[in-house]
Amino acid sequence: MKKPARIATRVAWAAVVVLVGAGVLVYGAMKAVMAPRYEPGAQVGAAFCGTCHPDQYRAWSLRSRHALATRGDTFLDWRQKVRDNRVLNVMMGERMCHACHGPASSTEGVSCEVCHGRAPEGMAIAEAHRTKFTPGLARMREAAFCGKCHEMPGTDVMSVYTEWRASDAAAQGITCQDCHMKRGADGAADHGFDSAVRDVSIYAGYVAVTDVSLDFPELHLTTENRVTGHAVPAEGPTRYLVLRVDLLDGDGGMVFSTVRAFGKKARIMAGLMPWKLTGDTGLKSGERRPLAIDLPESTRGRVSRAVIALRFYEIAAEHNGDLDRAHWISEPFFRAEVPL
Repeated sequence: MKKPARIATRVAWAAVVVLVGAGVLVYGAMKAVMAPRYEPGAQVGAAFCGTCHPDQYRAWSLRSRHALATRGDTFLDWRQKVRDNRVLNVMMGERMCHACHGPASSTEGVSCEVCHGRAPEGMAIAEAHRTKFTPGLARMREAAFCGKCHEMPGTDVMSVYTEWRASDAAAQGITCQDCHMKRGADGAADHGFDSAVRDVSIYAGYVAVTDVSLDFPELHLTTENRVTGHAVPAEGPTRYLVLRVDLLDGDGGMVFSTVRAFGKKARIMAGLMPWKLTGDTGLKSGERRPLAIDLPESTRGRVSRAVIALRFYEIAAEHNGDLDRAHWISEPFFRAEVPL
């Protein structure tokens, strides 16, 4: 009778060890998610930097999504839901949100000091540039610097840095900064960061629709991602590329309309947190994807031309691509009228 009891005790202790080990791993992962990817502490503000760097300040404030990182609708909605969610609030709270989006004490989001670091207290700004900011530029020009925030460790939900490492662009030595911070005639890097949310024109010519033809009852076309560094859409399950096709008759009247969405879907933890990829229809780097759209019999002989558009939608992750729940919809960055 004693032997089964000893076995049960050992099994129980083994289960305790496994649970404790899993708890340690989860706690370590949580700490990593909550840790700021930038130098903590009080900031003087971007406007101070702008007194000597007006072009960079103007580009950042007017065109960069970094400037909206703690003010955009998607972020504010997410942060409020975290506050209201007991599980996530106890586990990580708002620190998770601000680990990449910039300090909670500021509304400037990912500002100059988030990327470049803070000026040491009591040090003249010229000395800070000589000893800290200028030497730090070499590290900031590496793709891994961007990957600190543009990658969700341990998951494929947000993996743009990993995508880049396996891409043709990386093989050719083309970094994130080469595309998203192009240098001007004066050699200075653009701090507008070419973010799709504030300047969708960066994708003009890089994502397109070609080979449009009608072979009733199917409309054939090809979507192309000519970006060599990452999928489109990039990032996690909040950005969707949406194709809209309107078929018109000879008088310009609508005969048929449809949309196709490209992006990621994820399993949601605690009602909010995407943690496991369940589907990915995004266009991979360099991909040409043929599509066939079935047309209803009622459209036979009535279609004269197709109006095709591509635009981006931004949708909270828990809505898993529901276009009706979008926070933001861009203007089309691709539009074409094709006679059929």
